[in-house]
Amino acid sequence: MLATIPVSIKYTAKDGRQTEAEDGLIGLVADPNFNQNHWLYLYYSLVGDEAKNVLVRYELRSDELVMDSKKVLLDVATQREQCCHTGGGMAFDKAGNLLLSTGDNTSPRDTPFNPIDERPERAPWDAQKSSGNTNDLRGKIIRIHPEADGTAGNEPPVVAFDILKGNKPFFFREKPIEYAVKVTDKEDGSLATGKIIPAQVAVSIDYLPEGFDPIEVAQNHPGTETVARFATGQRLIGLSDCKSCHLVDKKSVGPGCTDVAKKYKDEAAAVDRLAKKIIAGGGGVWGALDERSPATDQLRRIRDGQLYSESGRKTAGR
Repeated sequence: MLATIPVSIKYTAKDGRQTEAEDGLIGLVADPNFNQNHWLYLYYSLVGDEAKNVLVRYELRSDELVMDSKKVLLDVATQREQCCHTGGGMAFDKAGNLLLSTGDNTSPRDTPFNPIDERPERAPWDAQKSSGNTNDLRGKIIRIHPEADGTAGNEPPVVAFDILKGNKPFFFREKPIEYAVKVTDKEDGSLATGKIIPAQVAVSIDYLPEGFDPIEVAQNHPGTETVARFATGQRLIGLSDCKSCHLVDKKSVGPGCTDVAKKYKDEAAAVDRLAKKIIAGGGGVWGALDERSPATDQLRRIRDGQLYSESGRKTAGR
């Protein structure tokens, strides 16, 4: 007997029906230096009103967990209306990083098709909330570095800009700036070594005029995810044959990207709607055209490409 830890194993549907599933103690792994520090890492479903799984470190002494040694390294919010897919596999790599696999927390029982269901109150059957969401910890392989004090995390990357030509303290209007970006990450390597791929690095630069308002600059600065999606979309369009029909700023076989941006600048749902239209094929809006995506049927990639086209909406509206 190591210890008695209350865990949750029940799911309660909206109609009140309860079922038991694969929750409880989901994962267990020993620290690489277990013989010296006696640390065990447990991943389990926490009992309580808040639905979540926790990654916890305990010290093992004389075949018992020392309860006062408990250190919570990570909380993973879940839903407990419908099972399953909890994940929980854990392993350490050679660098001492702990790898935790988390399930998508999505029920596979309602349909034999992909777990995508956007109907109201169908989130337990929709994996877009978890594995399809970069802001959610479910449906991922999470890499963390446990510290001796019970905290966890990875060191942030070091990013530097080098001005290759010109005057570094200031610049002149209408003159290009030649610069190089350096990225070094303790866990992932660097751009210089090729461990970090240049296409995965997105750069966003703000021009700050004299007497600038730092609050206004911060509020109008594009979010990291938006910038990254823009860079991804730009690269995808560059690799595809979209340019054979669409130029950036002028009409070809189809409308230019800037014309598309102007037309849909006030439509919040334009990116998703037009991405779906590209997949399905459509015509008539810009004349006698018929377009289908020849390169991919993956909506995410087309959405990113459409985001690149739509990125001029803000400028076009001014």
